[in-house]
Amino acid sequence: MSGIEKSEWGHKRLPPVSTLLFGFGSTAVGIKDMGFRTILLLYYNQVIGLPAGQVAATIMIALICDAVLDPIIGEISDNFRSRWGRRHPFMYAAALPVSIAYVFLWLPPEGWGVGNTLIYMFVLSVFIRSFITFYEIPSAALTPELTKDYDERTRLISIRFIFYFVGGSLLTIITFRYFLQPSAEYPVGQLNPAGYRIYAYLSGALMFASMIVSALGTHKYIKYLEQPKTDRRRSILHVLREMRETVSDRSFIMVAAASFCKAAALGISGALSAYMSTFFWKLSAGQISLLMIDSFFAVGFAYAMATRLSKRFGKRNVAIACYVLSIIFASWPAILKVTGIALQPGDASVVPVLFLNGIVFGGLGISSTILAGSMIADCVEEAQKKTGRRSEGLMFAINGLIGKIVSGFGVFGAGMVLAFVGFPEKANPNDVSIEVVNNMWYTYMVVVAVLYAAGTWLLTQYNITKADHERNIMELEAEAGNEAQVATLGRNVQ
Repeated sequence: MSGIEKSEWGHKRLPPVSTLLFGFGSTAVGIKDMGFRTILLLYYNQVIGLPAGQVAATIMIALICDAVLDPIIGEISDNFRSRWGRRHPFMYAAALPVSIAYVFLWLPPEGWGVGNTLIYMFVLSVFIRSFITFYEIPSAALTPELTKDYDERTRLISIRFIFYFVGGSLLTIITFRYFLQPSAEYPVGQLNPAGYRIYAYLSGALMFASMIVSALGTHKYIKYLEQPKTDRRRSILHVLREMRETVSDRSFIMVAAASFCKAAALGISGALSAYMSTFFWKLSAGQISLLMIDSFFAVGFAYAMATRLSKRFGKRNVAIACYVLSIIFASWPAILKVTGIALQPGDASVVPVLFLNGIVFGGLGISSTILAGSMIADCVEEAQKKTGRRSEGLMFAINGLIGKIVSGFGVFGAGMVLAFVGFPEKANPNDVSIEVVNNMWYTYMVVVAVLYAAGTWLLTQYNITKADHERNIMELEAEAGNEAQVATLGRNVQ
């Protein structure tokens, strides 16, 4: 791509190496999200011994405190000028602070008491969320800048999610399989604090490496990327008005709201997954780590669904199908157990059935997340036509906030479920009554089904098709005077 003209930028496919390096940066976000989503509540509740409701509430409050930063960072990045462009300065600056803070999150001081330990967790949670935002929003906002093609955007976002999901899942699998080992003092490996310390150091190093390598891998494309206008002087009220104009696009609101519902459902599922595995299915740490391998197959399933089926049926329609099917695959194995039909703890069929079901359920969740990101990317030009501004950062800031909801609101919801059913702290799986365990699942399933149903309806209101997107690109290229690209695009627009 060394000889490409800037007017041609975005209409050619990104080279494979650059695509992989671009996606690799999502590994850091995946590690953080998987940690917050699947083991943070378990660690502070069952290992450190803090009340589940207070831990969940602290995590949720940290999310709320951090949430205000997302649109601000997106707006700042959209209008930031430097010789390294709008995005890369933030990506470089975030890597070291967030990595160090994540290590210390899993090393709380001993003897501080409940209140002080909650404050410690709160401060580090806000710090981590804030600095990961400084990286993830500018990084994700590069997607619609690196390509203007409707289907290529789905491919790039799919690659990002492969690294996001596989990176986070692989480290979690390794943690459950090798770090959380039972001992004489801790017969249940998931409750052994020594394993969490190893996880802390390894995750911090991997997060730093992925962010720096990804930023360096896309650095050479800075000269092709958009720069904000130099003559714009804006008051705070002007900035707020522009932000409101950008996010008031109907299609953007609908896909963002649908993603909110699905993110909350997945967040609750993820936060309760360790409880379901340990107390509902009564699996060992080794069996849990084996089940986590299904994530790798789920990613392949999701990639095929998102990239291939969306070409044929459209992004919105495939996403709707994913939402509907998710309700089914989130519930049927547990229904067989609670009704006594099959899949009782200890049965040889439990792990294989959960493994296969996890591939499908995980694939549906990943695919719908990929498609939501791709649909948001298509909203950039839709909004640009109305406002005259490219606001990738602001739009992906909203998407980034939704990602935080997965680990924040989801953990809060899971904590409320546990508190509602009276789940005990520092419990032995064999000592918790079957009534409490079943009530946990009943409550979880009702909440998740309602969230997915709401998200399904919201997606039906999204209305940007491939033809609409290509027409938007053609009109914007015409305004910019790129007649060659207008002629090429015009042949594709009916």
